[in-house]
Amino acid sequence: MLRSRPLGETDRVADLLTADLGRVAVVAKGARRSRRRFGGLLDYFVRVRAALRPGRGELWRLEDVELVRDYGGVARDLGTHAAAAHVLEVAWLGTREADPDRAVFHLVDAALAALAAGAEPGSLRRVFQARMLQALGWAPFGACP
Repeated sequence: MLRSRPLGETDRVADLLTADLGRVAVVAKGARRSRRRFGGLLDYFVRVRAALRPGRGELWRLEDVELVRDYGGVARDLGTHAAAAHVLEVAWLGTREADPDRAVFHLVDAALAALAAGAEPGSLRRVFQARMLQALGWAPFGACP
């Protein structure tokens, strides 16, 4: 999950980064009222398999989630948490809705996994930024993928 915001009294809108659809905005019905429905998996720093259904307008409807990987280790200290939040923010800024980019998805996944495994946050931020720019086609002309 890249971002999240309340919708009404009981629902939540979350921006998810997916391998197949790119960045999508989903509505999670009842997510603010009960953690039981999504099992607390609609959170930052977890990778989930999401069952989505087209909804009204631009919002997809989140039907179910299943845990794939928990990057909870990024919360062990402030520097690591800040680096992980930076990864998500850069991913949100660097992607557009409904524009799939598997390279970006896997880069974000690898960065969060490395941070959870104990990578040095400052170095990882710089490497992630450089690789993200390259994945988005912003690297020097001779270095674009």
